[in-house]
Order: sequence, then structure tokens, then C-alpha cells
Amino acid sequence: MRFATTIAAAAALSLAAASAIAGDSHNHGHSHDHSHDHSDDHGDGEKRQLDAHVHGEGVLNIAVEGGELQMELASPGADIVGFETKPETDEQKAAVEAAKKTLSGPIAVFGPSAAANCEIEKADVELHVEEETGHCEFHAEYHLDCANMDELKGMQVTYFDLFEGAEALEVTVLGGDSQTAFEVTRDAPSLDLSGLDLNGS
Repeated sequence: MRFATTIAAAAALSLAAASAIAGDSHNHGHSHDHSHDHSDDHGDGEKRQLDAHVHGEGVLNIAVEGGELQMELASPGADIVGFETKPETDEQKAAVEAAKKTLSGPIAVFGPSAAANCEIEKADVELHVEEETGHCEFHAEYHLDCANMDELKGMQVTYFDLFEGAEALEVTVLGGDSQTAFEVTRDAPSLDLSGLDLNGS
């Protein structure tokens, strides 16, 4: 099914590219303004990834087909709960559980257009811990059923209000026959999808 493979391809691009530039500093100051719509044919977008050790920066992959909206989020633990290693104390474990509960509500976290009338079909959130480094990373997978997908004109991302360590999300949107890259930040949390033909009509 093309929908399933497109989001998987985006995730593969994100993770595969991380190892390719692991030695790159890839540090964004996030004190500067971004154009937010980094549309590209095949160059820049293929380099978008989550370097799990770049604090403040996560990755969000979005795919649209028909009335289904699928999203995948990967974000460093420090962005979400304020620490980057495996939770050990009761306080840390409670913080992880609270964060997982918050992240399980993608409509509240990512704010897709209300007119699209999206409902959550699936929301899986996990904390992954790298064995070698001990660093932790939140991974979430969402499936939303949107009754009026043509009305999905954007997202008002409240993720940054909910998680004080988060500064930016590198976003890849797959829909129709296009792949478009964006960046949303704490200072500019709106994702404008109004110019995209998400269903390839």
C-alpha cells in the first residue's frame, strides 16, 4: 500500500541520514528566523533527520492519503522531560509517564485544522533508550481519520508550549506526489499546508 510505504520511507530517510552526518555539528542556534517552507525536489529533504543528540530539535514525518493522516515523531528525551538518560528515580519515571500521556493526544499537541475534523485512530508513544550511549528518545506513531481532509490547511503546533526543552521540529510532509520539508520553531509554531495538494487531485 503506497500510504504505508511513503511514511516508512520518510522515517527511513530520517534515521539513515543521522548516521551519515553523526560527526556534523548540525547545531541550529534557533535564535534566528527560518523561512519554514523549505520545499525541495530531492536535495535538502533527503538530509532531514533526527540527530538524537541535538537537544531542542525533533523530527516529525507526516503522510496523507485519502482521509488518513499519519504522523511519526522522534524527539530527544531532554526536549520532552528535561533529561536525556534512562529514567531511574520515581520522579523521572513519573515525568516520562506524564509526557507519554500528553503525547498520546496528537490533535492537542500538533493542532491540525479543526475544519478537517480529524479523530484519533491510533496513538502509540514509547521511550527508546540507546544501549551504547544510554540516551533516551521519545518515538510516537499516530493514525488520524479526517472526515474533511481537503480542509487540512495547516497545524498550530502547541508542542513547544507543552515541552519547554523543545525548540524546533524538522517536518517532512508526504502527500499526493510531493514531498515537502518545513521547520517549525518555538517562535514560529505554525505549519502552513494550504499550498500543498496533499491528495494529488
